[in-house]
Amino acid sequence: MKKQSLIGKVFGRLTVVGKHGIDKHGKVVWSCLCSCGKPTAVSAGSLSRGLTKSCGCLFRESLIKRNKLELAGKVFGRLTAIKEDGRNGNNFIWLCQCECGKETHAKASSLKRGLTRSCGCLKSETTSKRFRKDLSGQRFGRLIALSDIGSNAHNSRIWLCKCDCGKEMKVASSDLRGGHTKSCGCYNLDKIIERNTTHGGCYTRLHKIWSNMTSRCYIPSSTRFADYGGRGITVHDEWKKDFSIFRTWAYANGYADNLTIERKDVNGHYNPGNCKWIPNSEQSRNTRANVIITLEHKTKLLADWRREYHISRCAYDYRIHRGMTPTEAVKFLIDNPTSHSKIKREAA
Repeated sequence: MKKQSLIGKVFGRLTVVGKHGIDKHGKVVWSCLCSCGKPTAVSAGSLSRGLTKSCGCLFRESLIKRNKLELAGKVFGRLTAIKEDGRNGNNFIWLCQCECGKETHAKASSLKRGLTRSCGCLKSETTSKRFRKDLSGQRFGRLIALSDIGSNAHNSRIWLCKCDCGKEMKVASSDLRGGHTKSCGCYNLDKIIERNTTHGGCYTRLHKIWSNMTSRCYIPSSTRFADYGGRGITVHDEWKKDFSIFRTWAYANGYADNLTIERKDVNGHYNPGNCKWIPNSEQSRNTRANVIITLEHKTKLLADWRREYHISRCAYDYRIHRGMTPTEAVKFLIDNPTSHSKIKREAA
């Protein structure tokens, strides 16, 4: 059976202009021109049974008519519809005035269904009330919240706070509760000073004592290194690494500006158990250069023996030059006091 040609026939807004082809089911598809000027392809069955009457414009127009409402002057929550102000697809957009004074645009469908009731201020206020807390008297770092003084442009509550340093400032509650603001700024300043200050005692007499002590034990170019570091003398590890620890020990063990550090054992190390503070005059008696002599169960420094028996340095050196030991030289000069003047005359 020969299929009937539909060319030239009109179906709703569509006029058949030619054969388009065959679809996957073997049905004839016709090319049509809509009265709106848009071409489209439609199957013969959809045309003959009235299922397709346009390119789609008929449906859009009916949808627009259904959505087009006269809303001017009507109130939706806090919004009053002023005038229709364009379309967004099939939705009409209305310019509205909010009770807060702000103008905003809203879809007619959203207004009708109650989805849009304000310019956004209602939601902000509801959220603010739900999360608003009384922070009066609470401490946040160095800040104490005094009173709620309003809100900022972002609708965050603003609190008047007093810093421990005495300065007052305004801070958003979110910054206080989130830990973003802890002071008027003095905290950051103090941290910067702390980072850049090691111990604050660089130019003190005690620091110079500490510096000289570590230098003669660890720096080979030091003039005293041979007598200390060269002999294996070391400084207590904590003292060496941190002057402030040495300073704490010093003040706890009697340090004064007229005293100097002394090792109890001249062959021992610089550590808390082997160090003490003594006057300079006393320290000079406790050096490896001092000669200690024991006679008749009495032990004294050479300088003390010489002072007590009026032994001249010249007489003592003469006996040492002749091969005597320090003890033999002192004993001889004590037993033979007349030899002192003889040595002086020979030296003259």
